[in-house]
Amino acid sequence: MNQPRILILTSSLLTDRMLTHSTFLPHLTKYTDVEIWATSMRSNADAWKRLETLCSVKPFPQLPVPRQFPWLYLKRIAEFAFDFENKLPSRFGIWKNVYCKNASIQIKFLRIIGQLLYRLKIHRILARFVENEQRRRRLAPDIVVSFRAFDPDIVLIMNPFFNSENPIGCYALENGVRTVALIPSWDNITTKPKMLVRYDSYAVWSQEQMTQLNKVYGVPEKQIGIIGTPQYDVFFDDTYYQERGEFFAKIGLDPKKKLVVYALGSPNFIQEHHGIISFCEHITSKDLEYFQILIRPHPVHNTKDLTNFLLPVSEKIILRHSPNDSLDKQARIQDDDDIRIWVNTMRHADVLINLVSTVAIDAAFFDKPIVNLTYDPEPNATHDVLVKEINEQWSHFAPISKIGGIANVSSPREAVSAVRSYLNEPMRDSLGRQRMLDFVCQYTDGKCGERFSTYILTLLPEINCN
Repeated sequence: MNQPRILILTSSLLTDRMLTHSTFLPHLTKYTDVEIWATSMRSNADAWKRLETLCSVKPFPQLPVPRQFPWLYLKRIAEFAFDFENKLPSRFGIWKNVYCKNASIQIKFLRIIGQLLYRLKIHRILARFVENEQRRRRLAPDIVVSFRAFDPDIVLIMNPFFNSENPIGCYALENGVRTVALIPSWDNITTKPKMLVRYDSYAVWSQEQMTQLNKVYGVPEKQIGIIGTPQYDVFFDDTYYQERGEFFAKIGLDPKKKLVVYALGSPNFIQEHHGIISFCEHITSKDLEYFQILIRPHPVHNTKDLTNFLLPVSEKIILRHSPNDSLDKQARIQDDDDIRIWVNTMRHADVLINLVSTVAIDAAFFDKPIVNLTYDPEPNATHDVLVKEINEQWSHFAPISKIGGIANVSSPREAVSAVRSYLNEPMRDSLGRQRMLDFVCQYTDGKCGERFSTYILTLLPEINCN
């Protein structure tokens, strides 16, 4: 008897690592045949070889660029109307503080149209039209042949907010194939532009995300599975653990000193490297005798650029480099060495510094003190209002900022003071960090990948994985 077939689409290194380094595929492939289409397969095929005994991995197919007119214009109008309907602080804040300042007259006009359609209560007609147009887009013949050759029973869309994966998800919907969309991060529902396609089922991290998905998109709870955070399963896999001395030697750190990790968020609009420079300007030579500073870039950073930016403080820091950072974002993947360094950086950090980033959750898994910047560290503080709004109003981070698990600081001087304080009292705010994990991740047992797999298998009535 043939097993059910699952086709998985992934176009981000952040979802790739859920497939390569979690309990998800080892469990799912016990009961199903799996094929993965991955954008990173074209340039990093070796990193996927670890899965060759479990499933087939193929390069993500090349999709044509959608026509600019009228498709992209209607899409933007629908997104703007969605923003006015939901009035999410994050979407309004990012427009007011970032996008509006650089938007063309054309884009501003489209936003006005979106607002008008919302006020006339006809915006949902446009939303349905845009979705139907998306679903009717034709795939290239070779993609159709590949899809039909595998003949999946379920298509899993790992990044439903990305245009890259939706055309294939739509083809599945139009051909009666069941679809599951993963909400891959805690902020996606409230910060990303509107999801244009409604899928059959969704997988989310937590009850909080389930509530958001129901409120913002109207998805019934019966179509949502709470699975936790598969990417953090690797934190519980001691095969990646290294002793402090071994890890420090590999990175070039001094095992006699405490480790302060300064983690940079996604380089979208805030130039966070200025925060590193100002932090280093406020520490003393005595501080550097006691602790060392490791810079952990976001996985999509180009560390060659960072090296140049951080030249003024290069003698006070150690910058972690990645061999993949010269590749296009969609071509990158984290290999075993990257994962090992990520895990042990969090395990052996004594304090983490960040600016409203998911890396705060990483540190909380290992109960590490977290210093959070509530100000824009750029010299002209262009985005200071935005950073404060993220901490105080945005649905995903404001609860974390107020939950009592992090030290919020409003200046470089306060950041240095908070680091010194946490180094002397590392268990302070430990209970708050646990509350953070409970709220954001819900499950902290290292079995979220397996839980994700089990949820998908429940959608196949012929499967009994108990």
